[in-house]
Amino acid sequence: MVELNSFRDLPPENSIGYVFANKEINMSTWVHKGIVTAAAYSNLDWSKDDRNPAAFRKDFIQIYQSQKIPRAIELVRADLPVEVKARLKSILLGMEKDPKAQEVLRRYQKTKKFDELTDDIRTELESLEQILQLVDETLE
Repeated sequence: MVELNSFRDLPPENSIGYVFANKEINMSTWVHKGIVTAAAYSNLDWSKDDRNPAAFRKDFIQIYQSQKIPRAIELVRADLPVEVKARLKSILLGMEKDPKAQEVLRRYQKTKKFDELTDDIRTELESLEQILQLVDETLE
């Protein structure tokens, strides 16, 4: 894989070129107009008309969907008192049920709810870390 400066550039022979579009609407438009072959973006953007218009969507096929991964992980200081950690965790996990918290959730990347970090999610994150390491090595 070779990073290109522009979607107008051609990759070297026997390689695949990629370019960063900076906005999802650019990716959708480029694929729809046949400027690029494929694009990858968040499932959260798939059904948003300002990022992937319905008129474009009907012409696309999904060729791959990655496993679900957390969009964000909330962290606290290790020395934070246990009672404070527990209360903070309780508040975050209960926000989806609190009408007063809906605006705060929306403003935080349009979050719907917080989930507890389970052992399964930790395992998935570890496997993703291995994939990222492989990608980094491949791109170097």
